[in-house]
Amino acid sequence: MFVIPDTNCVAGAHFLTIHNVFYQLDLLAQARQAIKENRFPAFVRNFFSILYHGQKSDYPRWAMDALKSVGIDLMGEARLNH
Repeated sequence: MFVIPDTNCVAGAHFLTIHNVFYQLDLLAQARQAIKENRFPAFVRNFFSILYHGQKSDYPRWAMDALKSVGIDLMGEARLNH
């Protein structure tokens, strides 16, 4: 039996992939800029604050522990800048 793939599904997956790649490239560009400006810890705290809508209790323990091991305390001050 020959099955024709649903083109909407294929196109949707394609556009989702493009979106995700763009998101990652933009996020890394922002991280590089923060490193150049010597404000990477604040960038990471702000990123988590936005990602988790300011709910520090929702931060994954493994992420908090990993970042703390390199000197970034997620429980520090963070601004909600979108």
